[in-house]
Amino acid sequence: MSKRILFMGTPDYATTIFKELLNSKYEIVGLFTQPDKPVGRKQILTPPSIKQYCIDANINIPVFQPLKLRNNEELIKQIEDLKREYQSREQQYIQREQRLMSLLTHQEDVSSKDNKPITVENNLWRKIFKAAK
Repeated sequence: MSKRILFMGTPDYATTIFKELLNSKYEIVGLFTQPDKPVGRKQILTPPSIKQYCIDANINIPVFQPLKLRNNEELIKQIEDLKREYQSREQQYIQREQRLMSLLTHQEDVSSKDNKPITVENNLWRKIFKAAK
């Protein structure tokens, strides 16, 4: 299972780091960035570049834009909810893997050189998981 990251960043260079993380072995579970701000003479509400990248690239991860990070109980609750959601997904993954292992792992009797029966575990499930990666 890959490590999960809750990414926090707003500047333009954060988008570059974010892109690299998306293409790595890590799983990004959420993005925290500054709220959209008015820009220009007409004060058009504009999202930070990292949020705009997520919209343009159709990246489906939760984006949070709190006004402040310190003493923000709502923010803490959102992070705890993310943790619970992904823990339950991880539990579902483990249960699914255990069911697959029980279905695919079976015992075969094989004769050794001195004709004594030995039991060898069939590791077909490992081949399936390697092929799925």
